[in-house]
Amino acid sequence: MTLPAQTPVRFVYHKFDADYGGGNYGQEFDVLASKAFGKHWIATLEYACYDGLDAATPSLTVPNVNLQRFRAQIESNF
Repeated sequence: MTLPAQTPVRFVYHKFDADYGGGNYGQEFDVLASKAFGKHWIATLEYACYDGLDAATPSLTVPNVNLQRFRAQIESNF
């Protein structure tokens, strides 16, 4: 998918499972958009939503959680 001004958008899905024992550690959906501007600059916006409520039984120190993150980043390459 591409936004106006030829800004590409990516949708990413992650499923987190244990390598052994069939444990479920949740899932995550990400949306990323990045755009180069000027000669040496790239701006990136990212939104991530992690759903851990259906994950394997929580421990006393690590409960099941839901997290949402938003990140804005500017990179320079010279």
